[in-house]
Amino acid sequence: LDALKNTLLTAVSHELRPPLAAIVGTSLTLERAARRLSKEATTDLLRGLSASARKLDRLLTNLLDLEQLAGGAIPLHRRPFDIAALLEQAVRVLPGRRH
Repeated sequence: LDALKNTLLTAVSHELRPPLAAIVGTSLTLERAARRLSKEATTDLLRGLSASARKLDRLLTNLLDLEQLAGGAIPLHRRPFDIAALLEQAVRVLPGRRH
């Protein structure tokens, strides 16, 4: 159980760090250089900041959902599905990564 917990914590940490780093880096850039940035550059930075925050929110929501599933707070509805279609969707969502 400890090994499983450590694996989960490592995976969660690995997934949370990139959006959090983007949020911190972008907000620091905006804080330090906001007056010198063009409107377009500021807009681009704000879009990236918003996208990273939404990704972080999704990851945390998924993590909380897993906790509720594990605790039985959310009923699990099992049904058959097409695993090939699921894998094709996963490959489409992960461009540039090794499949």
